[in-house]
Amino acid sequence: MGVTRRIFPDVSALKLLEMVGYFYTKACDRIEDLQAELVDVLREKIGQTYDPQFAIETARKIQNFYQKHGGKQSEYDKMLEIIRECLSLQSSEEAERVFVPLFGYSDTFEEHKVVVILTCTLLEKLFDDLLVLIHTCKGMNWSRAEKKVRRLRGFDKRCRAFEKATNLSLEKAIGQCSIPGFLPDWVDVRKARNTFVHGSPYAIGVSTAEKAFNLAKNAFSLFAYLQNRFCV
Repeated sequence: MGVTRRIFPDVSALKLLEMVGYFYTKACDRIEDLQAELVDVLREKIGQTYDPQFAIETARKIQNFYQKHGGKQSEYDKMLEIIRECLSLQSSEEAERVFVPLFGYSDTFEEHKVVVILTCTLLEKLFDDLLVLIHTCKGMNWSRAEKKVRRLRGFDKRCRAFEKATNLSLEKAIGQCSIPGFLPDWVDVRKARNTFVHGSPYAIGVSTAEKAFNLAKNAFSLFAYLQNRFCV
């Protein structure tokens, strides 16, 4: 039997986790600054102060309306009406003053995209290391196990390799761990990452980055559980 190695702690994986935390913190800091800036702009243009989340909800409403209905004059008038009602303004003229900052508001930064990409890299590394360890525990030479896992192209093939080696699907194995929703969130984050790298710059938003950050926080606990279950 080949020599069994343990994947925890893994220096490169720990570094990835550290980087995820760093960029997530940077993203949160930038969001706070941007929200304060939006509130300042609204105060300057219409003389009223709003809670940042209230202002952002107004921005989201007109952006969502635009995505659904387009930007013809009638739709523009409707967006002004949405602003007027949401912000309790007296006239459409006031709504026009704040249309541009609200319509152009975006709190997704480069750091959010980095968080998602790094988290996917972290999870893929931990999954690959786990597969290697499972194979070595079944008697395969470590070098051969690494080569075998490296030849697996794509997440689905890795999942099938896991199920073949453990007689249990990855979905069921993760589902038996006390971390709810991990695999569905992983699938969602992977999909957003893949869509982004294939040319869609808006595929990754704040909610995806937050989901990725939570995955990263729980990654070591999950894979330690899987290692203890299948490799000890």
